[in-house]
Amino acid sequence: MVKIIEIKNKNISLEVIPDIGGSVFSFKVRSKIQDYDIFYPTFRKNIKKKNYFSLSSFNLIPYSNRIKSGVLNYNGQKYFLDKNEDNENAIHGEVFNKKFNIINADNTSIDMIFDSSNSSDISWPFSFQAGISYQLLNKSLKISLFVKNTGAQKMPVGMGIHPYLNRYITSESEKIEADLPLKGYYPGKGQIPDRGWEPLNKKYKKLKSGIFSTDFLDKCFLINPDKDISFHWLNSDLKLTFQVDNIFKHLVIYRPKEKTETFAIEPVTNANDGFNLTARGIKDTGFLEIEPKEKIKGNIIINLERK
Repeated sequence: MVKIIEIKNKNISLEVIPDIGGSVFSFKVRSKIQDYDIFYPTFRKNIKKKNYFSLSSFNLIPYSNRIKSGVLNYNGQKYFLDKNEDNENAIHGEVFNKKFNIINADNTSIDMIFDSSNSSDISWPFSFQAGISYQLLNKSLKISLFVKNTGAQKMPVGMGIHPYLNRYITSESEKIEADLPLKGYYPGKGQIPDRGWEPLNKKYKKLKSGIFSTDFLDKCFLINPDKDISFHWLNSDLKLTFQVDNIFKHLVIYRPKEKTETFAIEPVTNANDGFNLTARGIKDTGFLEIEPKEKIKGNIIINLERK
Protein backbone atom coordinates (compact mmCIF):
# COMPACT_ATOMS: atom_id res chain seq x y z
CA MET A 1 0.00 0.00 0.00
CA VAL A 2 1.47 3.34 -1.05
CA LYS A 3 1.65 5.84 1.78
CA ILE A 4 0.00 9.20 1.08
CA ILE A 5 0.72 12.13 3.40
CA GLU A 6 -1.72 15.03 3.64
CA ILE A 7 -0.87 18.58 4.64
CA LYS A 8 -3.55 21.24 4.84
CA ASN A 9 -4.72 24.56 6.19
CA LYS A 10 -8.15 26.15 6.20
CA ASN A 11 -7.97 27.08 2.51
CA ILE A 12 -6.07 24.35 0.66
CA SER A 13 -4.94 20.74 1.01
CA LEU A 14 -2.13 18.75 -0.59
CA GLU A 15 -1.52 15.00 -0.67
CA VAL A 16 2.04 13.82 -1.32
CA ILE A 17 3.55 10.42 -2.19
CA PRO A 18 7.15 10.39 -0.88
CA ASP A 19 7.78 6.83 -2.13
CA ILE A 20 6.94 7.79 -5.74
CA GLY A 21 9.18 10.70 -6.56
CA GLY A 22 7.83 12.99 -3.87
CA SER A 23 4.95 13.46 -6.31
CA VAL A 24 1.56 15.08 -5.69
CA PHE A 25 -1.49 12.84 -5.35
CA SER A 26 -3.96 15.73 -5.09
CA PHE A 27 -4.11 19.50 -4.65
CA LYS A 28 -7.45 20.99 -3.61
CA VAL A 29 -9.06 24.26 -2.66
CA ARG A 30 -11.28 23.89 0.39
CA SER A 31 -14.69 25.44 0.98
CA LYS A 32 -17.53 25.05 3.46
CA ILE A 33 -19.50 23.04 0.91
CA GLN A 34 -16.82 20.74 -0.50
CA ASP A 35 -13.21 20.52 -1.66
CA TYR A 36 -12.46 21.10 -5.35
CA ASP A 37 -9.53 19.60 -7.28
CA ILE A 38 -7.13 22.20 -8.68
CA PHE A 39 -4.70 19.61 -10.00
CA TYR A 40 -6.30 16.82 -12.00
CA PRO A 41 -6.89 14.05 -9.44
CA THR A 42 -4.72 10.94 -9.35
CA PHE A 43 -6.48 7.62 -9.90
CA ARG A 44 -5.16 4.81 -7.72
CA LYS A 45 -5.31 2.39 -10.66
CA ASN A 46 -2.57 4.46 -12.30
CA ILE A 47 -0.33 3.91 -9.28
CA LYS A 48 -1.00 0.17 -9.39
CA LYS A 49 -0.17 0.12 -13.11
CA LYS A 50 2.91 2.29 -12.46
CA ASN A 51 1.60 5.04 -14.73
CA TYR A 52 3.59 7.61 -12.80
CA PHE A 53 3.32 10.23 -15.53
CA SER A 54 -0.43 10.32 -14.77
CA LEU A 55 0.00 11.57 -11.20
CA SER A 56 -1.41 14.98 -10.32
CA SER A 57 2.10 16.39 -10.43
CA PHE A 58 5.59 14.89 -10.55
CA ASN A 59 9.10 16.31 -10.38
CA LEU A 60 11.57 16.65 -13.24
CA ILE A 61 15.12 16.07 -11.95
CA PRO A 62 18.04 16.18 -12.96
CA TYR A 63 16.65 17.41 -16.30
CA SER A 64 13.26 18.25 -17.69
CA ASN A 65 11.30 16.90 -20.64
CA ARG A 66 13.18 14.96 -23.35
CA ILE A 67 16.72 14.04 -24.31
CA LYS A 68 16.70 12.93 -27.93
CA SER A 69 17.28 9.19 -28.44
CA GLY A 70 18.48 8.98 -24.83
CA VAL A 71 21.91 10.28 -25.88
CA LEU A 72 23.42 13.06 -23.76
CA ASN A 73 26.25 14.97 -25.44
CA TYR A 74 28.34 16.79 -22.83
CA ASN A 75 31.94 17.95 -22.76
CA GLY A 76 32.75 16.05 -25.92
CA GLN A 77 31.43 12.73 -24.60
CA LYS A 78 28.29 10.71 -25.28
CA TYR A 79 26.31 9.24 -22.40
CA PHE A 80 23.50 6.76 -23.01
CA LEU A 81 20.41 7.09 -20.83
CA ASP A 82 17.41 4.80 -20.40
CA LYS A 83 14.94 5.44 -23.22
CA ASN A 84 11.72 5.46 -21.23
CA GLU A 85 9.48 7.05 -23.85
CA ASP A 86 8.41 4.16 -26.07
CA ASN A 87 12.08 3.17 -26.37
CA GLU A 88 12.65 6.40 -28.30
CA ASN A 89 13.79 9.20 -25.97
CA ALA A 90 14.79 9.71 -22.36
CA ILE A 91 12.04 11.71 -20.70
CA HIS A 92 11.21 13.51 -17.44
CA GLY A 93 14.42 12.88 -15.52
CA GLU A 94 15.29 10.12 -13.10
CA VAL A 95 13.35 10.65 -9.85
CA PHE A 96 9.68 10.38 -10.85
CA ASN A 97 9.46 6.81 -9.47
CA LYS A 98 12.15 6.98 -6.77
CA LYS A 99 11.66 6.93 -3.01
CA PHE A 100 12.31 10.20 -1.22
CA ASN A 101 13.17 10.21 2.47
CA ILE A 102 11.19 12.56 4.68
CA ILE A 103 13.46 15.01 6.50
CA ASN A 104 10.76 17.05 8.18
CA ALA A 105 6.96 17.12 8.16
CA ASP A 106 4.21 18.92 10.05
CA ASN A 107 0.59 19.91 9.39
CA THR A 108 1.40 22.38 6.62
CA SER A 109 4.78 21.36 5.19
CA ILE A 110 6.96 18.43 4.17
CA ASP A 111 10.64 18.28 3.19
CA MET A 112 12.10 15.29 1.32
CA ILE A 113 15.44 14.24 -0.10
CA PHE A 114 16.77 11.67 -2.57
CA ASP A 115 20.37 10.51 -3.10
CA SER A 116 21.16 8.83 -6.42
CA SER A 117 24.01 6.84 -4.83
CA ASN A 118 21.38 4.82 -2.94
CA SER A 119 19.57 3.77 -6.13
CA SER A 120 20.62 0.92 -8.42
CA ASP A 121 18.51 1.92 -11.44
CA ILE A 122 19.75 5.41 -12.28
CA SER A 123 20.98 5.92 -15.84
CA TRP A 124 22.13 9.51 -15.26
CA PRO A 125 25.95 9.25 -15.35
CA PHE A 126 26.57 11.80 -12.58
CA SER A 127 25.91 11.45 -8.84
CA PHE A 128 23.38 13.88 -7.44
CA GLN A 129 21.13 14.67 -4.53
CA ALA A 130 17.64 16.09 -4.99
CA GLY A 131 15.42 17.92 -2.53
CA ILE A 132 11.71 18.69 -2.71
CA SER A 133 9.73 20.75 -0.21
CA TYR A 134 6.04 21.61 -0.15
CA GLN A 135 4.76 24.35 2.13
CA LEU A 136 1.23 25.74 2.43
CA LEU A 137 1.03 29.52 2.91
CA ASN A 138 -2.57 30.65 3.50
CA LYS A 139 -3.91 30.41 -0.09
CA SER A 140 -0.59 29.44 -1.70
CA LEU A 141 1.49 26.34 -2.28
CA LYS A 142 5.25 26.89 -2.25
CA ILE A 143 7.31 24.22 -4.01
CA SER A 144 11.08 24.32 -3.46
CA LEU A 145 13.48 22.22 -5.51
CA PHE A 146 17.21 21.72 -5.39
CA VAL A 147 19.76 19.52 -7.12
CA LYS A 148 23.27 19.07 -5.73
CA ASN A 149 26.30 17.59 -7.50
CA THR A 150 27.63 14.87 -5.19
CA GLY A 151 30.15 13.51 -7.68
CA ALA A 152 33.75 14.35 -8.48
CA GLN A 153 33.23 16.12 -11.81
CA LYS A 154 31.09 18.87 -13.27
CA MET A 155 27.64 17.87 -14.44
CA PRO A 156 24.84 19.38 -16.53
CA VAL A 157 21.62 19.83 -14.61
CA GLY A 158 18.01 20.91 -14.91
CA MET A 159 14.77 20.69 -12.96
CA GLY A 160 11.09 21.56 -12.95
CA ILE A 161 7.61 20.32 -12.12
CA HIS A 162 4.90 18.66 -14.20
CA PRO A 163 1.47 19.49 -12.72
CA TYR A 164 -1.75 18.59 -14.52
CA LEU A 165 -4.39 21.25 -13.96
CA ASN A 166 -8.07 20.40 -13.78
CA ARG A 167 -9.86 22.10 -16.66
CA TYR A 168 -13.34 21.69 -15.19
CA ILE A 169 -13.49 22.63 -11.51
CA THR A 170 -17.17 23.38 -10.83
CA SER A 171 -18.62 23.06 -14.34
CA GLU A 172 -18.10 20.64 -17.23
CA SER A 173 -18.50 23.49 -19.70
CA GLU A 174 -16.05 25.77 -17.93
CA LYS A 175 -13.89 28.19 -19.89
CA ILE A 176 -10.44 29.29 -18.78
CA GLU A 177 -8.83 32.62 -19.48
CA ALA A 178 -5.03 32.54 -19.61
CA ASP A 179 -2.33 35.19 -19.31
CA LEU A 180 1.07 33.74 -20.16
CA PRO A 181 4.46 35.55 -20.25
CA LEU A 182 5.67 33.82 -23.41
CA LYS A 183 8.68 35.30 -25.23
CA GLY A 184 9.58 32.66 -27.80
CA TYR A 185 9.16 29.04 -28.86
CA TYR A 186 11.38 26.15 -29.94
CA PRO A 187 10.68 25.02 -33.55
CA GLY A 188 10.84 21.39 -34.61
CA LYS A 189 8.70 18.40 -35.49
CA GLY A 190 7.16 16.81 -32.42
CA GLN A 191 8.60 17.70 -29.04
CA ILE A 192 12.32 17.77 -29.92
CA PRO A 193 13.54 21.19 -31.14
CA ASP A 194 15.72 21.26 -34.24
CA ARG A 195 17.17 24.71 -33.51
CA GLY A 196 17.21 27.50 -30.94
CA TRP A 197 14.22 29.52 -29.84
CA GLU A 198 12.52 32.01 -32.14
CA PRO A 199 10.15 34.91 -31.46
CA LEU A 200 6.50 33.90 -31.20
CA ASN A 201 4.79 33.43 -34.55
CA LYS A 202 1.17 34.33 -35.20
CA LYS A 203 -0.07 30.96 -33.93
CA TYR A 204 1.67 31.18 -30.56
CA LYS A 205 1.02 34.87 -30.01
CA LYS A 206 -2.64 33.88 -29.59
CA LEU A 207 -1.61 31.73 -26.61
CA LYS A 208 -0.39 34.69 -24.58
CA SER A 209 -3.83 35.86 -23.49
CA GLY A 210 -7.48 34.99 -23.93
CA ILE A 211 -9.52 31.80 -23.73
CA PHE A 212 -7.29 28.75 -23.28
CA SER A 213 -8.07 26.25 -26.02
CA THR A 214 -8.52 22.48 -25.72
CA ASP A 215 -6.66 21.90 -29.01
CA PHE A 216 -3.68 19.56 -28.86
CA LEU A 217 -0.40 21.22 -27.96
CA ASP A 218 2.94 19.96 -26.67
CA LYS A 219 5.52 22.73 -26.98
CA CYS A 220 8.37 24.33 -25.06
CA PHE A 221 8.45 28.13 -24.71
CA LEU A 222 10.91 30.70 -23.47
CA ILE A 223 9.22 32.92 -20.87
CA ASN A 224 9.77 36.03 -18.81
CA PRO A 225 10.05 34.52 -15.29
CA ASP A 226 9.48 37.93 -13.69
CA LYS A 227 5.82 37.84 -14.75
CA ASP A 228 3.07 35.56 -13.45
CA ILE A 229 1.69 32.58 -15.33
CA SER A 230 -2.04 32.87 -14.69
CA PHE A 231 -5.29 31.02 -15.33
CA HIS A 232 -8.80 32.20 -14.48
CA TRP A 233 -11.64 29.63 -14.35
CA LEU A 234 -14.55 31.83 -15.38
CA ASN A 235 -17.46 29.75 -14.04
CA SER A 236 -15.70 28.91 -10.78
CA ASP A 237 -14.45 32.51 -10.44
CA LEU A 238 -11.09 31.13 -9.39
CA LYS A 239 -7.67 32.45 -10.40
CA LEU A 240 -4.42 30.51 -10.18
CA THR A 241 -1.00 32.05 -10.71
CA PHE A 242 2.47 30.56 -10.85
CA GLN A 243 5.23 32.80 -9.53
CA VAL A 244 8.61 31.32 -10.43
CA ASP A 245 12.20 32.10 -9.56
CA ASN A 246 14.41 33.43 -12.33
CA ILE A 247 16.03 30.02 -12.86
CA PHE A 248 12.80 28.75 -14.45
CA LYS A 249 13.08 30.46 -17.83
CA HIS A 250 11.10 27.86 -19.79
CA LEU A 251 7.53 26.63 -19.81
CA VAL A 252 6.19 23.47 -21.41
CA ILE A 253 2.49 23.52 -22.25
CA TYR A 254 0.88 20.15 -22.86
CA ARG A 255 -2.74 19.78 -23.93
CA PRO A 256 -3.47 16.08 -24.61
CA LYS A 257 -5.21 15.07 -27.82
CA GLU A 258 -8.08 13.18 -26.22
CA LYS A 259 -7.95 13.90 -22.49
CA THR A 260 -9.32 17.43 -22.75
CA GLU A 261 -10.36 17.55 -19.09
CA THR A 262 -6.76 18.28 -18.09
CA PHE A 263 -3.65 20.10 -19.29
CA ALA A 264 -0.08 20.38 -18.03
CA ILE A 265 1.76 23.61 -17.26
CA GLU A 266 5.43 22.88 -16.55
CA PRO A 267 7.82 25.59 -15.29
CA VAL A 268 11.32 24.23 -16.04
CA THR A 269 14.90 25.41 -16.26
CA ASN A 270 15.94 23.94 -19.60
CA ALA A 271 14.47 23.60 -23.06
CA ASN A 272 13.57 20.19 -24.43
CA ASP A 273 16.85 18.49 -25.39
CA GLY A 274 18.57 21.64 -24.15
CA PHE A 275 21.85 19.95 -23.25
CA ASN A 276 22.26 18.62 -26.77
CA LEU A 277 21.25 21.95 -28.31
CA THR A 278 23.99 23.59 -26.24
CA ALA A 279 26.50 20.97 -27.40
CA ARG A 280 25.69 22.10 -30.95
CA GLY A 281 26.58 25.69 -30.04
CA ILE A 282 23.02 26.97 -29.61
CA LYS A 283 22.59 29.66 -26.93
CA ASP A 284 19.83 30.42 -24.40
CA THR A 285 18.64 26.84 -23.89
CA GLY A 286 18.55 27.06 -20.09
CA PHE A 287 21.72 24.97 -19.95
CA LEU A 288 23.18 24.80 -16.45
CA GLU A 289 26.16 22.95 -15.06
CA ILE A 290 27.43 22.66 -11.51
CA GLU A 291 30.75 21.85 -9.93
CA PRO A 292 31.20 19.10 -7.32
CA LYS A 293 29.34 20.01 -4.09
CA GLU A 294 27.56 22.87 -5.88
CA LYS A 295 23.76 23.02 -6.14
CA ILE A 296 21.00 24.79 -8.00
CA LYS A 297 17.75 25.67 -6.28
CA GLY A 298 14.50 27.42 -7.06
CA ASN A 299 10.99 28.12 -5.81
CA ILE A 300 7.62 27.94 -7.53
CA ILE A 301 4.68 29.50 -5.71
CA ILE A 302 1.15 28.63 -6.80
CA ASN A 303 -1.39 31.20 -5.61
CA LEU A 304 -5.16 30.73 -5.49
CA GLU A 305 -7.71 33.48 -5.20
CA ARG A 306 -11.40 34.03 -5.77
CA LYS A 307 -12.00 36.82 -8.28
